[in-house]
Order: sequence, then structure tokens, then C-alpha cells
Amino acid sequence: MAISDLSDNLGRVSAMWISCQWLSRHVDLEGVDLVALGDRFTLAVAELEGISEVGAELETVVVGHVQEVHPIEGSRVQRTVVDTGEHGIRQIVCGAPNVAAGQNVPVALPGTKIGEITIREAVVRGVPSAGMIASEKELGVGEAHEGIWVIEDDARPGTTLLELYPFLRDTLFEIDNKSLTHRPDLWGHRGLAREIAALVDRPLKPLGCDVTYTSDAPLALRVEAPKACPRYSAVTCQGVTIAPSPRWLSTLLHRVGTRPINNVVDLTNFVMLDLGNPLHAFDRREVRGDAITVRFAAPGERFKTLDDVERTLTEDDLLISDGEGGVALAGIMGGADSEIREDTSDIVLEAANFDAATIRMSSQRLGLRTESSARFEKTLNSEILPIAYKRFIKLI
Repeated sequence: MAISDLSDNLGRVSAMWISCQWLSRHVDLEGVDLVALGDRFTLAVAELEGISEVGAELETVVVGHVQEVHPIEGSRVQRTVVDTGEHGIRQIVCGAPNVAAGQNVPVALPGTKIGEITIREAVVRGVPSAGMIASEKELGVGEAHEGIWVIEDDARPGTTLLELYPFLRDTLFEIDNKSLTHRPDLWGHRGLAREIAALVDRPLKPLGCDVTYTSDAPLALRVEAPKACPRYSAVTCQGVTIAPSPRWLSTLLHRVGTRPINNVVDLTNFVMLDLGNPLHAFDRREVRGDAITVRFAAPGERFKTLDDVERTLTEDDLLISDGEGGVALAGIMGGADSEIREDTSDIVLEAANFDAATIRMSSQRLGLRTESSARFEKTLNSEILPIAYKRFIKLI
């Protein structure tokens, strides 16, 4: 890793969900009545729109080990034989295309309520079925629904999902963003935890962001619009493997309404939602000329954003460019050509501080408001910036 810092150079956005499991990473909430805490938070900090408890239904969802899979003639479903530990060997009819012998899977036992449906023993295609092998989406822990959830972690058959993953049970606070417009420090779980630590009279846990850099800065950085970008940092990381995020990370993101994509992109979103400072990761191969320049766009300059829309920019739009052209619309959205791909191994991580008015005007003119722009337009504290990129490095 190497770092360059130019500090001396002068999506779901209407409401925010706060996870108490996430908050507990920053302040000890053991034994705290979370509903009562929500009431105190409303009186002392900002009004909550609602409080939701999620995951309690997973107490009757257990890990099952698939022993056998047999097709049922004349249908697309299959008969499986599943070991559910103390709950016995169960025959379960499953229609998922990815079910296979040897897998660990979540089994919703009869009596489990999933959404508006209560799982019961039934006869399907003439075959008795004693439970349901479920997908992430059916259990409310993720978006994947093309097939069943194959549990990668080792677990004894019969272990409940909540024993294996205690963080699946959570209490969520909903806050209308309008109530936080004047408090940019509360646009991340860390800032909210600071307020809650005061309410429950417990210390804020240290972040632990010490990192070691292994080389001098390999990129040349230049800020041509210092008033619009008072601080810009870039960190390069080599030898990164792009993969799905660990379960704790993907679950926390899902709980607050953010779709997991891969470990690098998920971590940029995690740090933004954790500390309040947006980050952006580029594929190192696509940063041409070993240079990054922060500049205003040329009148009529064209730039394709991550949503695959080519946009016409004006001289009031701030652009992050490499040696040949734009790679990101500053503070709003990255470019389609430099996004993280499955074969990415080296990344450039951007951490910046942008002028609120500049970002707000571009976002409004382009009709493109994102989680990132919603934060930058509140005037963020530039001192969070080095903490944010060090947090990312520590986690990756």
C-alpha cells in the first residue's frame, strides 16, 4: 500500500436505517432496552420515524446437512434428505436448482413464520415434506433468491441460525434525513453511537485504525480546483482478491438497505455508513498515466457514470480525471470504465472532501442524487477523511 494526500491544497436517500447491531460495534449496548433507547434518542437527538425488530423468526431456522437429492418424476422439484441434528432426518421437497448433497443449508422447521407464510408439513407432488430449505431473501437476510442459501461456515446440524450468526437478530431505527440535515456528524453509525454512548453513560469504543504503508506514493495528484476540493487522498492497494463479503458485512449492509456487491465495493459503502465519509474505489488498471487530477469539466465534456448513462457536463461540474479523461463525477458517482471488476487485483481508493454547494448544484442539475452526494452536500468535517481510508485499509 502507498498513500498520497493533498490535504494542504486549498440511492434510499430520503430515510436512513440505523442498525443496533452496527451501533454495538462502537458502544456496548448489552442489557440496554433498545425501544426505550429509541424514545430517549427522539427526545435528545433526532426524531425516529419507527423502530423495527428483525430476525426473531430465525430461532426456528436450523442448519441442515443435505444427505441425498432425488428428482421427482414429472416435475422440476426434488426430494431431499436432510440431517437437522436433534430435529431428526427430514424429507423436504425443494425446487431450488442449486441444491446438492453435501451442502449445509438453512431449514425452516414447521411452525416458522416467513413473511406472511407459516411453514407446515405438507405433501408436495405426492411426497411428504417436513420443512423448507430457504433462500437468503426468503429469510430476510439478503437479496439472493435464485437458489437456496448454501452456508459456507462450518456448523453442526441442528444449530439455529441465530446461534451461528447472532447478528441476524437486530433492532433498526428509522430516521427521516430531514431531521439530520443540520447534523452531518450523524450521517454515520459512529456519530450516532457517540450520542448514544452519552445517553447510556458508556464509553465509545476505540476504532483501531493504525496502518503501515509499504512504498512511496505511485500516483501524481493535482487539485486544480482547491476551493471545490480542499482535501483529496488516494491509497493504492495491491494483491486484492475480489470476492463476496463475509456474512457479518453483507448482513449489516442489507439491514440498512444497501445491496452487497463484492468485498471492495461493500467496504467502501460500509465505511461511508459507519463514519459518514464516502469513499470510492477504482480499478488501478484504468487509472491512466499514473495521475489523478481534480478539475472542473470542460463545457460539453461527456462522461459515462456507473449507471451506464453518458452525461454532458458543464464547467460547474467537478470531475476526477486521470492522465487521459474523467474517471469519476466528484462526490456523486464513479465512472463506468474504472469500476471494480471480478478480475481486479490492484485498486486506488479515493477519500476526499468536497465543497457542499458544488456537489449539490451538480447533483440537482444532473438529476443524480446518491448516498455519497447526500453526505457531501452537508459539509463534512475534513478530519474524518484519513480515519475513513485507514478504516477501509484495516478492514480489507
